[in-house]
Amino acid sequence: MIPKVQNVESIIIRNHSDEQSIFKFHKVVLYNDNQFVLLYRSDCSKILKAVYKDGFLLLVDITEDEYKELGLHFQWMLCSCWRLSRRTDVEYWVVGISFNKCESENLFYSEFKISDEKPLDILPFVVQTGVENVIFSK
Repeated sequence: MIPKVQNVESIIIRNHSDEQSIFKFHKVVLYNDNQFVLLYRSDCSKILKAVYKDGFLLLVDITEDEYKELGLHFQWMLCSCWRLSRRTDVEYWVVGISFNKCESENLFYSEFKISDEKPLDILPFVVQTGVENVIFSK
């Protein structure tokens, strides 16, 4: 069951080499029947394409052609902060997500969903965050 989500803070991804990385969630772009997830952290930013394989959501680096096509429709994606990977054969899966972060002077609250053995499908979480974080086009 997916809880009500106000905001998504962080995404933890893992590749086949068991390397894990934590990124802040920026946006999801729904474009031409594809979903692109934009993630960032202090040293790099990624645009990953969501693909379903064997019933599970995987994230893969986008190709240069996909990057150029997105840039034609979303000029802000052409800034230098969105770097392309040199490899497009690396698959990532989501092993954790933090959401509903709330802070005040005396309180810090955040919810987490951690996968057990299979990848998490984060799209139902991020779509709930609304128009600031979800871009629909075509």
